[in-house]
Parts: sequence; structure tokens; C-alpha cells
Amino acid sequence: MTRLNVSLSDGLPVWPSRNYFHVVHTTMATTSHAIRSGVFEATLAGGSPWVLIFSSAYVLDRRCLSAIGEAYSAVRRLGEYLVDAKPVDYVAILVSNQCRDFHGKERPSLYMDCVRGFYYALRDLHVPVAFIGDHHLGRPEFLKRFRSLVLANAACLGDEQVNAVREYVKDGGGLIATYLTSACYGEGEMRDDFGLRDVFGVRYSGIERGPWSYIKVTREHPVVKGFGVGDLIACGDIDFEFRERASAMALGDNVRLNLVSGGRMAELVKPVEAYGSEYTCGKSAPIPYHETGLPTIVVNDYGEGRSVYFSGQIGRLYWRLGHPYYHTLIANAVEYVAGDPPLRVKGLGEYDVGAFRQEDRLIVHVLNHTSNQKVLSRPMGTSLFSSPGYSSSDTCHAVKYSVPLHDLTLEVGGYGKPEKAYSALTDEEFSIRADKDKYVVRIPKLIDYEVIVVELGI
Repeated sequence: MTRLNVSLSDGLPVWPSRNYFHVVHTTMATTSHAIRSGVFEATLAGGSPWVLIFSSAYVLDRRCLSAIGEAYSAVRRLGEYLVDAKPVDYVAILVSNQCRDFHGKERPSLYMDCVRGFYYALRDLHVPVAFIGDHHLGRPEFLKRFRSLVLANAACLGDEQVNAVREYVKDGGGLIATYLTSACYGEGEMRDDFGLRDVFGVRYSGIERGPWSYIKVTREHPVVKGFGVGDLIACGDIDFEFRERASAMALGDNVRLNLVSGGRMAELVKPVEAYGSEYTCGKSAPIPYHETGLPTIVVNDYGEGRSVYFSGQIGRLYWRLGHPYYHTLIANAVEYVAGDPPLRVKGLGEYDVGAFRQEDRLIVHVLNHTSNQKVLSRPMGTSLFSSPGYSSSDTCHAVKYSVPLHDLTLEVGGYGKPEKAYSALTDEEFSIRADKDKYVVRIPKLIDYEVIVVELGI
């Protein structure tokens, strides 16, 4: 949320809060780790954090007050590295109020889940990612800051916005788009065809509906790297309410496409029946059967730029399921249209990255989310389930500590040879080695939070 607000504020300060209490237990403190992590997470995203504590907890549970001081002591050490630090730009994801309000009027999640899926996929790549709003699409010079734009089911785009995106790609930008992107005008009226049809290299020919569908890879290409020709990827999910339908609304739908100039990387396969019978009373995926020949992943060159278009909702699928197949397709598409990122953190573990630049240095925040608490519970439906639910499916456990990570690396490219790299929190120096056209900074250990400063020597 902080990253979203910072991205959309156009330079205005953002003051996010971290709750002192746990969930709605306002009289009881959460863990010290959760408080520190919340302050660091807001700082990493470019915000100026403060901690919300109600008088009841201040009186009744002061056990974690020291954690606030510890967090702000660390932030205070970062002072000079926060002033006039600008985000490092790479990929921007559109978050559109007009798409949510018009296309998603009845069910906003059908749009917002597409956006959130792309965001978390890119966050998990540990590359710079930002958001843009509707007002940014009409500012061509602003769009040029980014190597790629993501329009995740951005159905409602006005003519001015469509023209700005078209010029952006024509001038060398990359574009990833999905499903109904540009199929409607800004206030929701359907167009006869995609507004961005020439950029996608396809024409709109309606929607191929069905509760489930499959992507079948049909050729070798960087966008489908990691898959073999003939590999299948299921698209669909169960409906958790399981009242009006057995599968998630519209998640198996795909736009019917006519190719114009784009290249077909994968095709749509329909299942033998609407619902599978192998698991949970008809909620499982049905067997793929009918090869439609309709393209589902299309790449296209437009001017100096490139586009990748998905006929389905790959972002929404990743948000709901988190499966690595969807993540791989998103990662491949970003790399194909945007090229190598200016920087990237690599290594095993769950962590978040925030990257900024001052005139002669990079400042890279890394926050460890690899924790002792990974209690996840997901309901399988409220009716017609093969066994009753004997426990609640809603859990929210407070994290007590992070599991330390080892041997992370920060890859930096395009800035010339760095002079040195060190921790802004401890002054520890990190080793730097050259690797082809990149420089690699080794981070031996990450406990909770680290801020790496790379002096560029410009």
C-alpha cells in the first residue's frame, strides 16, 4: 500500500502507519518483530512511517514500546540516504480507477486481482517495480521513465491514453497486456476492437467463455522459456462460495483473437467437460480435450518497442494460486519486453526490495520476510464439500522472528564500475566482483533488514 501511494503521489510525502496492536486487538501489542518490520517496510517503499498506538494499549501493554525506538533508531541512521532519493525505474503497473469503477463495477476484484497478481510476481523477482495511475497515461514524458508498462486487464482506456501508450511502445517501450485491455472506452462503453490492436498485433473477435481452459505452448520462444512445445497450463479455479457456480467467475475465459502481425506462442485448449470429477465433488480441473487453434499468447514488434499480450487473466491466476507456471510466464514476458533490470537482488528466501538513486549512488533496501509463521488456511467452499470443516479457515498469526538468509547478491548493470558498496546501518563493506556486463555485490547475511549503498563513482 505504501508503494502504491508513493507511486501515485507524484512526489508528495506519504506517511503510512504501522499498527502497534495485533489485528483488531487494540488493547494488546503485536510482536516486536512485526512492529520493526512494519516500520522498515514503509521506509523501503519510500514512505515516512509512524506507529499507531491507542491509549488502551499504551496503558495496558507497554511490552513492545522498545521496538518502536529500535526501529526509529535504524531509520535515523539512514537520514542522508533518504533525502532526495528517487526510485529506480524499470517496470510500471497501471492501477486504474476507471477500470475498477466501470469495468469492475459489479465485482472490483475481477480487475484488481489482475493488478495484484502482476505486482506480487514482479515483487518476487526482486526487481524495481512501481505503479502508475490513469492520469499518468496521458503524460508521454513520464511514461518514458520506464522500460515496460503492464496493463493487466485494463479494459477502460480513453483515446488519449491509448494514443499515449501506442507512442510509448513505438518509441521503444515495452508493453505487457492481458484479456480485455483497451476493449472499452474510458467510461466503459465497448469498442468494436481493441484500441491497441496495432500494438498487440491482433484483432478482437469476442470472448471464448468457459469455467476452465488451458494454454498450450506451440513454439520455442523467450516468452515461453522453461516450457516445452505441447506443455499445458491450466487456467481456472474453484469458487469458494460454491453457490451460484463451481468455478471462479470468468477465470477460464479468453478473448477470441484474429492474428494480424503478432506471433503466436501458445494456443487455447478447451476441456472435455465443464468441470472435473477427480476431486472435491466437481470442483477440480477437467481434462483438456479440444484444440481450438485460437492464440493465447501473442508477441508483436511495434515501432522500436515490443508487446506481449495474454488472451486470459494471467495476473489474476497468479494472485489466486501463486503457481510457478504463471510466475514464469510473467517473468519471461517482462524480461522479453523490458530487457535486463538495472539492478536485482538474487538468493533464496522471501524478501522485499526497494531501490533508490541519489546523484552518485544507489541505495537498495532489503527486508527479510522469511519467518517462523507460515500458517495458511484456505476454504474449499461452504457447501457440497466431501467432508465438513472442523476448524476455522481464517488465521492470522503474528510473526515472532525472521529466519536469517545467507549469500544474497545484488546485481547492478548500466551504471559503470562501482567504487564501493557498504551497509548504511553498520558501515560493513561488501565485496564487489565483475560478471560480464554487470557488477555483483555479495551480501553475506540478512537477518531482518539491510540497506546497501553502492557508490557509483560518477
